[in-house]
Amino acid sequence: MVLDIFDFARRGALLEGQTALADFARLLDGLPEQNSRAQVDWRVSGSVNGQGQMFLHVQAAACPDLVCQRCLGPVAWPVRVDARVQLEVSESQLDTDDGTDDSPERILGSTRFDLVSLVEDELILELPYVPRHEQCPEHHESQDASAEGSSSGKPSPFAVLDQLRTK
Repeated sequence: MVLDIFDFARRGALLEGQTALADFARLLDGLPEQNSRAQVDWRVSGSVNGQGQMFLHVQAAACPDLVCQRCLGPVAWPVRVDARVQLEVSESQLDTDDGTDDSPERILGSTRFDLVSLVEDELILELPYVPRHEQCPEHHESQDASAEGSSSGKPSPFAVLDQLRTK
C-alpha cells in the first residue's frame, strides 16, 4: 500500500487492515513454515503536533511460529507492536540528534511510502532473538537424537564435580 505519507499524517488519517502473514516475506525469512491462514492485524494513524512535527502511530498483532532454542520444538509467539514514529522530510533532519533517549524513532517519509513495509519493519523489531517456551514440553523428537548420542556408556566428565558438591 503506497501513499503520500506526509499528506496522510497532516490529515490525521487512519488505515487499518488484515494481511496474510505469508505476505510478509522479510518477517518470515529464516522462520519455519507458517499456518497458511495466519493473519496480521494492523492499524496506522497519522498526526501532527503543535510544532508541526508529523507522527505515525503503528499498531500490529501477529502470532508467527518460531523455533524454541531450548528444545527446538515449535512455539507460537504472539507479537504485539505499539510504536510511535516521527516522520522526517529529509535525510539531513535524520542526522540531527535531538538529545533525548525517550524520543520516538525517526524515519524518512516519502510521497510514495509503503505503509505495509513499515508495519513489517516494526514486527521484525519485536521478534525475540532467542525464542523459548516458558516451559518446554516433556518430550520432543529433537531430544531423541541427543539422548542416543549420550547413551554411549561413558561416564560424564562432570560427574567428578557432582561428587565434590556433595562433600
